[in-house]
Amino acid sequence: MTYSSVLVEKVAAYIKDEMQWMCTAHDFFHIERVVSMAQKLHVLEWNGDIMIIEIWALMHESLDHKFFELWNMQIRKDNIKRMLSSLGIEHNSIDQIIFIIENIWYGKSLERKADFVWSNEFKIVEDADRLEAVWAIAIARTFSYGWSKWRELYNPDIKPVTLIDNNSYNNSNGSSLNHFYEKLLLLKDTMHTATGYRIAIQRHEFMEAYLDQFYRERNGEIDL
Repeated sequence: MTYSSVLVEKVAAYIKDEMQWMCTAHDFFHIERVVSMAQKLHVLEWNGDIMIIEIWALMHESLDHKFFELWNMQIRKDNIKRMLSSLGIEHNSIDQIIFIIENIWYGKSLERKADFVWSNEFKIVEDADRLEAVWAIAIARTFSYGWSKWRELYNPDIKPVTLIDNNSYNNSNGSSLNHFYEKLLLLKDTMHTATGYRIAIQRHEFMEAYLDQFYRERNGEIDL
């Protein structure tokens, strides 16, 4: 994969080494796909600093509470700050990076206030990350993550819930199929960029077709 600078390459090497243990739904291949999509959105939208976009995309999983215990979060932040500082990144930029990777994931977005400060870079990275949660790979990621948490594939007796904040998102333990209704099918309408929205519409339709086929097979329907 090609990055915009040697500095970004060094961040990528750090993240790749640190995230080797992650489940396949959130591993470095996932991170690279988010970076690649962010690069494409940057070109098509012509918004933002590409180096900042790449760094944020590379680090967007680095403070996700799904994988890192809360008691260890400050230690993780300190390690990240030291790494970024060693690369010559200024203190103010490091604080901005920490702020973004603390606030970009979906659970935190449910708690955003009206005065939340957006930037073009943030919009592009968030769109890129959310496009990873819509389409064919998103379906595979959903079931892969569900398996890692011992979640049922599908249980008609457990209905999807409405996620209202970060706590309800983190504590949602329904079937993997419920995740489509609790999050994935809602992402299309959260896109910031025009390009992201066009892509999301196509991918959303694909997922709807998949769910239709899933229920047909679940109900024992056959095509003759």
